[in-house]
Amino acid sequence: MSVNSTKYDFKAWLETKPSDGKYTFTDSCGHCLMGQFMTSVGESWSMPRYTEYVNEVIGGNTFILNSEPQTFGGALARVRVLEDA
Repeated sequence: MSVNSTKYDFKAWLETKPSDGKYTFTDSCGHCLMGQFMTSVGESWSMPRYTEYVNEVIGGNTFILNSEPQTFGGALARVRVLEDA
Protein backbone atom coordinates (compact mmCIF):
# COMPACT_ATOMS: atom_id res chain seq x y z
CA MET A 1 0.00 0.00 0.00
CA SER A 2 1.42 3.38 -0.90
CA VAL A 3 1.43 6.59 1.06
CA ASN A 4 -0.57 9.52 -0.32
CA SER A 5 1.55 12.20 1.36
CA THR A 6 4.88 13.76 0.52
CA LYS A 7 7.68 15.52 2.37
CA TYR A 8 6.10 18.77 1.18
CA ASP A 9 2.82 17.84 2.85
CA PHE A 10 4.70 16.98 6.04
CA LYS A 11 6.58 20.29 5.98
CA ALA A 12 3.37 22.25 5.27
CA TRP A 13 1.65 20.49 8.18
CA LEU A 14 4.56 21.29 10.52
CA GLU A 15 4.32 24.94 9.48
CA THR A 16 0.73 25.03 10.82
CA LYS A 17 1.72 23.71 14.25
CA PRO A 18 2.86 25.88 17.17
CA SER A 19 6.66 25.91 17.00
CA ASP A 20 6.96 25.29 20.75
CA GLY A 21 4.39 22.47 20.69
CA LYS A 22 5.91 19.27 22.01
CA TYR A 23 5.69 15.64 21.01
CA THR A 24 7.34 12.50 22.34
CA PHE A 25 9.09 10.25 19.83
CA THR A 26 8.65 7.16 21.99
CA ASP A 27 4.90 7.71 22.43
CA SER A 28 3.83 4.91 20.13
CA CYS A 29 0.30 4.10 19.06
CA GLY A 30 -0.12 7.30 17.11
CA HIS A 31 0.81 10.17 19.40
CA CYS A 32 4.39 10.62 18.21
CA LEU A 33 5.16 13.24 15.55
CA MET A 34 4.61 11.00 12.53
CA GLY A 35 1.54 9.49 14.18
CA GLN A 36 0.02 12.94 14.58
CA PHE A 37 0.76 13.71 10.94
CA MET A 38 -0.79 10.41 9.87
CA THR A 39 -3.94 11.25 11.83
CA SER A 40 -4.08 14.66 10.18
CA VAL A 41 -4.25 13.03 6.73
CA GLY A 42 -6.86 10.48 7.79
CA GLU A 43 -4.50 7.53 8.24
CA SER A 44 -4.85 5.10 11.12
CA TRP A 45 -1.65 4.40 13.03
CA SER A 46 -0.09 0.95 12.92
CA MET A 47 3.58 0.03 13.04
CA PRO A 48 3.65 -1.16 9.40
CA ARG A 49 1.95 2.06 8.18
CA TYR A 50 4.18 4.18 10.42
CA THR A 51 7.23 2.56 8.84
CA GLU A 52 5.86 3.21 5.35
CA TYR A 53 5.25 6.87 6.20
CA VAL A 54 8.72 7.33 7.67
CA ASN A 55 10.32 5.76 4.62
CA GLU A 56 8.18 7.41 1.95
CA VAL A 57 7.50 10.85 3.46
CA ILE A 58 10.86 11.61 5.08
CA GLY A 59 13.09 9.12 3.30
CA GLY A 60 13.78 7.11 6.44
CA ASN A 61 15.45 10.10 8.10
CA THR A 62 14.30 9.29 11.63
CA PHE A 63 16.61 11.95 13.08
CA ILE A 64 13.85 14.40 12.10
CA LEU A 65 11.55 12.62 14.53
CA ASN A 66 13.80 11.50 17.38
CA SER A 67 16.24 14.40 17.81
CA GLU A 68 16.01 17.16 20.41
CA PRO A 69 14.22 19.42 20.78
CA GLN A 70 11.13 17.32 20.27
CA THR A 71 9.01 20.28 19.24
CA PHE A 72 7.22 20.99 16.00
CA GLY A 73 9.60 23.89 15.39
CA GLY A 74 12.62 21.66 15.99
CA ALA A 75 11.30 19.06 13.56
CA LEU A 76 10.57 21.77 10.98
CA ALA A 77 14.13 23.06 11.29
CA ARG A 78 15.47 19.54 10.69
CA VAL A 79 13.22 19.14 7.63
CA ARG A 80 14.57 22.42 6.26
CA VAL A 81 18.18 21.26 6.79
CA LEU A 82 17.43 18.23 4.60
CA GLU A 83 15.99 20.49 1.90
CA ASP A 84 19.20 22.52 1.87
CA ALA A 85 21.47 19.45 1.72
